[in-house]
Amino acid sequence: MWAAQSRHAYQALNEQRDMPRFSVGYCFPEQTVHVSPDRVRQYLAAVGSESPLYHGESDVAPPLAIAAWVLAGLIEAIGLPPGSVHATQEFTFMDTASLGSTLDAEAEVVQATSRAGMDVIVVEIKAAHENRPVLSGRSMLLMPADEEEE
Repeated sequence: MWAAQSRHAYQALNEQRDMPRFSVGYCFPEQTVHVSPDRVRQYLAAVGSESPLYHGESDVAPPLAIAAWVLAGLIEAIGLPPGSVHATQEFTFMDTASLGSTLDAEAEVVQATSRAGMDVIVVEIKAAHENRPVLSGRSMLLMPADEEEE
């Protein structure tokens, strides 16, 4: 997952920046998402899903589960400070993800600005299984600017 390595890159980037925290074109380290049956069961229980599409003999993960796991990894990589807001998200699902599959996810900053003490970034997200696109989308995140910038 995007984690400690990204935090170090984030800190180094943050030390050099003018503003905002992440600039357009910044690519987060690739994330690997494992679609295990147990993980799908946990997701279904957490959202209270009783849909027959994902219970019993089903071999696919709910598309929103994939989106949630990819977003969680992205948010962990960014290291959102207190006061941050996940403002919007939109996804397109091109294919299903089978149980037991592994997805490669990537994220790139496509818009970045600072206004009223907040850094605002839009991140384009893609996930694929064996180079076959599974999802694409965008997410907008608002983060308090560093204290020394205010």
